[in-house]
Amino acid sequence: MSTNQTSWPIVEVDGPQFNDILRLFKDLRISKEQIIRQLQPRICLQCWMVIQIEDAPQHKKHNQTSDFAQMEEANRPSFLALCKQYDRLTADCKQVILMKVSPKITTNVNLVRSQQANTT
Repeated sequence: MSTNQTSWPIVEVDGPQFNDILRLFKDLRISKEQIIRQLQPRICLQCWMVIQIEDAPQHKKHNQTSDFAQMEEANRPSFLALCKQYDRLTADCKQVILMKVSPKITTNVNLVRSQQANTT
């Protein structure tokens, strides 16, 4: 596991924080809400962070994914494979370095979730 990101939380792959990030990825991928789509969320793989399009210039020389709307589903096996590929998975495959998320993305996703909860 990479040691240069010690300020990132390390979480259990069976834990709630790991499941929360998978849920966030799913929400970002399938959301049709304008406040999510306009952010064009993507992952900066070098910084290990979910960023929005307006952050992309700060990461322009970094390896980034495409917009979540264009990505394949980020499920448990695919995310663990990504963690392993980028040295964010422990040797015993029980812990990962948790990806950070842009605060604006978190705020907007929580707003959409709240609105959806109020309409069901």
